[in-house]
Amino acid sequence: MSTVTIRCPNTDKSIFTGIETDWLTFNRVPDVLIHSRCPHCGLEHAWWTREAWLTERPPNERSCIAS
Repeated sequence: MSTVTIRCPNTDKSIFTGIETDWLTFNRVPDVLIHSRCPHCGLEHAWWTREAWLTERPPNERSCIAS
């Protein structure tokens, strides 16, 4: 499984959204607006699925959230 990742517009750091999925499922998701709380700046960011990408996370950083 990979984690849906976005970029914080304030710090330019990657944000792991806690949404885990595989490439086939991710590629079928429509372009929708989603909100996520940023651990870097503390703000809630609105983002479109077209702005996100999948990344692998180290096992000790994996979220309990799965999709």
